[in-house]
Amino acid sequence: MMRGKSGEAYNVGSKEGLSIRQLAETVTMIAGLRLPPEIKQTPDPTVLPSRYVPDTTKIESAFDFAPTTSLEVSIQNTLNWLRPRLQ
Repeated sequence: MMRGKSGEAYNVGSKEGLSIRQLAETVTMIAGLRLPPEIKQTPDPTVLPSRYVPDTTKIESAFDFAPTTSLEVSIQNTLNWLRPRLQ
């Protein structure tokens, strides 16, 4: 590792918020699945945030990180890598 600290965790992502439902629907669409994802609500949905946005301050300062790949392309790349390994 040229920069950053060995053993440290770095959040990677964009500044764009996304709900778990939106993420599941995006993965389902890109994967070509015909069934909509089933999302079950927690008993008290006010406990969880409605959108998740990672704090990327640490990786931005350590590595001059800025996202260059969209979520959709990242999901497709992940599926392309994963599918042959699951067969």
